[in-house]
Amino acid sequence: MSLGQTFNVDIKLASESQALDEVTVVSDRSGTFSSDRTGAETSVGRRELTRLPTISRSVADFTRLEPTASGNSFGGRNDQFNNFSLDGAIFNNPFGLDAATPGGQTDSQPISLDAIEQIQVSIAPYDVTQSGFTGASVNAVTKSSSNEFHGTVYGFFRNEDMTGGKIKGDDIVKPKLDQSQYGVSIGGPIVKNKLFFFANFEKDERTDLGTNGWVPNTGSGAINESRVLESDLINVQNQLLAVGYDPGTYEGFTHDAESIKGLFKLDWNINDNNRLAVIYNFLKSSKEKPAHPTAIQFRGPNANTLQFQNSGYEINNDLKSIQVELNSTLSETASNKLQVGYTHFDDYRNPFSTPAPSINIAKDGSNYIIAGH
Repeated sequence: MSLGQTFNVDIKLASESQALDEVTVVSDRSGTFSSDRTGAETSVGRRELTRLPTISRSVADFTRLEPTASGNSFGGRNDQFNNFSLDGAIFNNPFGLDAATPGGQTDSQPISLDAIEQIQVSIAPYDVTQSGFTGASVNAVTKSSSNEFHGTVYGFFRNEDMTGGKIKGDDIVKPKLDQSQYGVSIGGPIVKNKLFFFANFEKDERTDLGTNGWVPNTGSGAINESRVLESDLINVQNQLLAVGYDPGTYEGFTHDAESIKGLFKLDWNINDNNRLAVIYNFLKSSKEKPAHPTAIQFRGPNANTLQFQNSGYEINNDLKSIQVELNSTLSETASNKLQVGYTHFDDYRNPFSTPAPSINIAKDGSNYIIAGH
């Protein structure tokens, strides 16, 4: 045959029969659909939470076990379309931008990982109580206590010495980094078989180099030397000081981040048919940041653009939340869950300096030096 030539094939089909054994179909309600599972869902329990690696100690390090996950995106949807909940109560970021969960703007976690018993990621649940999302419904279930006292004390530390210094054999810049996390949890009975408590407290402190590792150009040839001449930075600094505005330093400054969080939970077995849970949690977090890198063109800090320290600001996310849940068994075939919650979220910023115009000095068509707030 040649390429493109038509070729006819005549095929004759012959009938043939064969007796088959009976086929038995058995349903298994413990799979995708059951009384506790109403669709595609991934559950992460204590086994995964305690054994899998995590650097940020965040829920995102474990929701990635869901097959459609890509960061905080599920099924290809932006993370702003997810619904986050704590013990079934809505726990989204009310600001609605930047971060999907409260405290995300300061890179803080609203709940300590040590206070979480299970994480549920539902993609397509057939459950009327799970709604308001098109990506995923992520529910964190907090720990409860028993008739025995249990507690944990933990601490974590890392710095730039614990990160790699080469990529494919080439040296890279390792900016200053210090991070420490430490906390304590305790739980047990107040009245055996009747009233139980669980409490967690955690603090996270981190320091990063404010220039992302880039330094002014002094002709040294260092791999982290930017195009911004130190002489130009000194000239701009002196001119601004002369008119009464201090732009801050341009080299060696650091940005700090801190978060303090806690959770307290009471479980009360009122009687055989009624169980009450009260959960209170708080978060107080802050993070120092440079001037927004893309708010007015690209503003670094990077190899092309450097900022003065006082161009930045501190962002604060403070959270207080209380939740009450009453589970009642009404009969052998009926039950009810009553859930009431209140959340107060405070989002505010503190500038590093007195108010001043935002000053963008360009060179060769792109931003060069950034000053002012």
